[in-house]
Amino acid sequence: MDMGRIGAAELKTAVESGELDKLPGALPTAVAEAKSVLDTTRDPQLSDIVLDRWMYRDMAQVAEDTGSQFLRGYVETQIDAANLRALIRTLRMGKNADFLAGVLFESGTVEPAAILAAANHPAGGLSEVYGPTRFAQAAEAAEKREAELEARLKTADPTVAVFKVHFEAVQREFSTMLALINSADAETGTKLRAAVTAVLGKFQKEVTE
Repeated sequence: MDMGRIGAAELKTAVESGELDKLPGALPTAVAEAKSVLDTTRDPQLSDIVLDRWMYRDMAQVAEDTGSQFLRGYVETQIDAANLRALIRTLRMGKNADFLAGVLFESGTVEPAAILAAANHPAGGLSEVYGPTRFAQAAEAAEKREAELEARLKTADPTVAVFKVHFEAVQREFSTMLALINSADAETGTKLRAAVTAVLGKFQKEVTE
C-alpha cells in the first residue's frame, strides 16, 4: 500500500536486500528487530507484535512533535484499544502475565502495569482500569463474559477441565509444528504434517479415555 513515507516496492527491496539504512525514521531498527525475532522464533505473530510496537511508538512521537492534542488523543485511543484486545484475548486463552506483558504497548492512557494488575483480578479489575476511558462499556462487557465463563467451568463436568488442559497442550505443539511447516520445503513439510496428525490422534485418544 503506497500511502506511507516510502513506497511498498522500495520497502520490499530494502528488506530483501538487507539494505535498511536508507529507510526513513525508525524503520531500519524496526525491520531489523522484527526480522531477528522471526528468524529466531519462526513465529510471524511475534514478529508482527514487534512491528506494531514500533508503529505505535512512532505514531506517539509524531503526535507529540506536532503538538496536536487531537493527534495525541487519537494515538492513545488506538493503543488503549489494542491493549484491551490483548488483555481479553490473553484471559480467554488462559495465558500468563509474561505473555501479556510481551504484547502490551506503551503510550496509551492506561499503563501496562495497571493492565497486568487487572489481568490478575479480572472480576472488577477491568472496569476499574478502563472505567475512566472511552472503553468502559467494552471492558464491562468483557468482564461479565469472563465471570460467566469462570462460573460455567466451576459447575461443569470435570471432564471439561481435563479437555481444556489437553487442548492447550496440543495447541502449543500444533502452533510450533505449523510454524515449522510454513518454513520447510515440500518434502519436510509432508513429514511435519504427518507429525501433526499423530499429535492430534494422541489428543483425541487421551481425551476420550
